[in-house]
Amino acid sequence: MKSHYVLRDFRTLLFVVALWIPWTVVGATCVIKDKVSLQLNWLWQAQFAGFQAASSLGYFDEECLSVQIRQGEATFDGLSEVSEGRAVFGNAWTSGVATTHSAGTNLTVIMQQFQRSGMRIVSRLRPDIQTFQDLDNKTFSGWMVNLLDVSPRAAFTKHNMTNVNLVPQSFTPFKLFATDGTAVDAVSVMVYNELAQIFEVRNPQTGMLYQPDELKIFDLNTLGAGMLEDNVFVRSDWLEDEENKNITRRFLRATAKGWIYCRDNEEACKSMLYDHGPHQEWMMREVNRLIWPSPLGVGFMDPGLLNTTLNMLNITGHLHHTSSPYPLSDSSYMRWALDSLESQGYDVRGQNWSKSQLHFCMNSGETAFHVCDDIEATICPAGYSAIAANQCVPCPPGSFAPHNGTGNSCQACPPGTFSSQNGGLKDPNDYLDEPGGVLCSGCPSGTRVGADGRVICGKVGFEDSLVHLIVANKALVGAWAGAMGLAGFLFFYIKRTEPTADAVIMPSAVASILETILDAVFLNLLVQQGRMNYFAIAVTGFGGHFLLNILIVGVFIHHEFRLGSVRRWTEQHVNALPPVVMLSVMNPELLGILSSKVRGWKWTQAPFSPKGLAALRFSTFAAFVAGKIPQVCVEILILQRDGWHLDPFLAAVTTLALLTKGVIHYFVLNILILYKKRRGNMSSKGSQNGSSLSNIGHVEAGRKVSRSCNLDPGRLRDELVLAKRRVKELEELLRAHGDVENASFPPVLATGKLDDHSPSPLSQGLRDVTNKPNGGSEAGLEV
Repeated sequence: MKSHYVLRDFRTLLFVVALWIPWTVVGATCVIKDKVSLQLNWLWQAQFAGFQAASSLGYFDEECLSVQIRQGEATFDGLSEVSEGRAVFGNAWTSGVATTHSAGTNLTVIMQQFQRSGMRIVSRLRPDIQTFQDLDNKTFSGWMVNLLDVSPRAAFTKHNMTNVNLVPQSFTPFKLFATDGTAVDAVSVMVYNELAQIFEVRNPQTGMLYQPDELKIFDLNTLGAGMLEDNVFVRSDWLEDEENKNITRRFLRATAKGWIYCRDNEEACKSMLYDHGPHQEWMMREVNRLIWPSPLGVGFMDPGLLNTTLNMLNITGHLHHTSSPYPLSDSSYMRWALDSLESQGYDVRGQNWSKSQLHFCMNSGETAFHVCDDIEATICPAGYSAIAANQCVPCPPGSFAPHNGTGNSCQACPPGTFSSQNGGLKDPNDYLDEPGGVLCSGCPSGTRVGADGRVICGKVGFEDSLVHLIVANKALVGAWAGAMGLAGFLFFYIKRTEPTADAVIMPSAVASILETILDAVFLNLLVQQGRMNYFAIAVTGFGGHFLLNILIVGVFIHHEFRLGSVRRWTEQHVNALPPVVMLSVMNPELLGILSSKVRGWKWTQAPFSPKGLAALRFSTFAAFVAGKIPQVCVEILILQRDGWHLDPFLAAVTTLALLTKGVIHYFVLNILILYKKRRGNMSSKGSQNGSSLSNIGHVEAGRKVSRSCNLDPGRLRDELVLAKRRVKELEELLRAHGDVENASFPPVLATGKLDDHSPSPLSQGLRDVTNKPNGGSEAGLEV
């Protein structure tokens, strides 16, 4: 008797040690990892995310397990791999395990992760299919392999539907929508896969994705024909070994942790898969809905649901009733794992978990679907937007929603337009914003916008339109005015401080830069607004203007280089020519910088001929006008089509560019300079004979000094110094032409000193200069 108690105590000690060992594995360093394999029932997808999470997050490693997870295929699955000893753990539907077990194969379910069936029967919304019984005498397409047709057949039998025509189904459910005469009335789908495939396809009749309310979906769970599906099983004889029992407990504890993690972190578990798309996001949610809540604990077999599954298999004749020494299901291992996790604070039941089905959206203008919430998935008519699930409200006045569908949002109407329900014209005195606008209407061409939220489309005069145009483009007009102010300032500053310089050149450079910027802005606006026909016209003018400028520059340089003086100057200042030539592509007139005579800088003393410079100015202006004509045509077309109100900025750019160059630059500056030169020619014989810009400059300087004789002596002396500098320039010019003998000047101009006894020394000096043989002739001064 004593030995009996001793033996019983020893067995109790071994049992306690066996229970203690797995507990101590967690957090400890593994000396040796037990290698096992898990064979999945199908390809990698979110259906198996819990196993992937347990592997990726190191839960198997914590249990000292090295788990090889194999994906399944159509040719083999978990049942065959485990039964034949090529895998330790298998994943399959419980109906398959039960049928195999009833045929004498020793298999035991140790974990039942799916707590409800994921199979549905789907038909299109039709008047003749309102209830499940309406499918009698209809054609049903179902999977006829691997016992996947058991649930539908059981449902038909339970509801006395004896005339359903069953046909085989492929992997996809789209025979439901076939238009080639092979369409069926209903199909079988898995809620986490094929049902999503339907919702991911655009309905050709509506232009939107298929919506749940366009289908009739029958849940086999509510029809009393739901069978248990995904589980984990092993060979029953493998479990007889105590070490294998220990491995099983640890495997189930890690797997349960993986499913708990995916319940609380759907996005993270989806990211662990090779496919991160919206389809897997849908599947992850639906798989969780099949697992959670788990009233008995995740993975624990519900005996009532198991009996329902066995009854359906029995009714449909799939059980063989071969006796087996091993049970079909053993939940003791799962119970140990759940108790262990609960003691560590894990929520193994998820009683409070309740998440709704996701939605797919492919809104207007989109080409790919995405997962969306209830609000975005709400279909609203044009002019309405969703504020809650299945609740649409009209767009407020001044906004519009142009399309019918999901993702509708009210957008503000552009300035100068009013929200309209139908786009029709109304009383010109009542252009008010309407609620529920489907588009934004504008005033007809030739009218303009009012203020204070009202759109007054009344006819107005040109002056009023121009004022409105300027007000609507304050920023652009301000920038333009600033640039023109800078050009004017440079003109008067150079004119005052550099009397010998050509004061037009620097303002021309500023105007050219502004003109190029305006052209670029104009073309960019046309592209942004999709006005490619207008863009083609405008860019033709822009490109033509550019090519004409290149031609003008080439002809001018070719003409001037025929003169020996220009060639000699170029040899001495070869570095000054290339950058100015490149700049002159914007405005050929900028070549005049090289002869602008600024501060005595040698590189600005190019002896270009006056005729060449005059031709350069005229050609530049002609090219400008030719290049602007297409842009002006585009502006007129826009104004005629849209009116001032729609695009005042776009309509104004060309006008401002034209004003910038044509009015300010060519009209004001050039006309003033030509007028001043004309006055000089009428009052000076010397200037009539002198045809070069240098000669005109000397005569003008002399005239200034003459007019200053009766003024302030200090200013007179400054003018004389300036005149002396110009006389020296003329002397160098004469020497360059070989007329060194005649290159002598009166002392008053050579020294800059006044002779009190000379009645008019300056006038005499100028007469000497201009009347010398060849001194002012065109032949002697030709450059």
